[in-house]
Amino acid sequence: MKGGFATAALVLSVAAAVTVPTGAQAQSTKKQVQGYVAGGYVISEGDTAEFVDDGWNVSGGAIYRPAAGSNFALRFDLGYSWFDANSRTIALAQAAGLIVNDGDMSLGTLSAEGMYEFGGGGRIGGYIAAGIGGMRRYGQLTTTVPIGGIWCDPWTYYCYPGYVPGQAVVADDSLTKFFYSVAGGVTFPVGNGEMYVEARYNWMEAENPSTQTLPILLGYRF
Repeated sequence: MKGGFATAALVLSVAAAVTVPTGAQAQSTKKQVQGYVAGGYVISEGDTAEFVDDGWNVSGGAIYRPAAGSNFALRFDLGYSWFDANSRTIALAQAAGLIVNDGDMSLGTLSAEGMYEFGGGGRIGGYIAAGIGGMRRYGQLTTTVPIGGIWCDPWTYYCYPGYVPGQAVVADDSLTKFFYSVAGGVTFPVGNGEMYVEARYNWMEAENPSTQTLPILLGYRF
């Protein structure tokens, strides 16, 4: 967890260092409502890193400002992250007597954040944000099994019985709780919108285990 906070803090520092506040300019370009989409790499942190490898994320949502040009805003975010189970998890499951050879974990998140933006207005800008939301965590362990069926050749139209490898769920678990997030990013004007790079730290407290991730995202505001 310490590593995640340190990385997020570094991104916030860089955002502040490279951005020159230009409030008057920003007011001429900031819409009252903006949509956005993003995607990128997710670093598994803390307890999470004990069970899964790093993964990926896709997300999107809307930014609402009390008035066009305001530096204060609310961001509503919907995201999905996916991770492969690591070799340690597979080994622990096999040691417990389960016949498994693969596994994965997914996270669905819905959150609301308060944002403070600076700079922008046709130039490099930045922002910091913090918020709370709901996270659904789902993990499963699987094993490869043959799946039978009827297969048809598209050239000869001949159909015959056969088998292909598939995945069967041996064990799974889900948990839905509140989670907290902090984020910082740098924006760049592109066309009629903005590209941005963001580091975001998500944390859901749980006993078995907690969930901590650090998405590094590339997105576009429109």
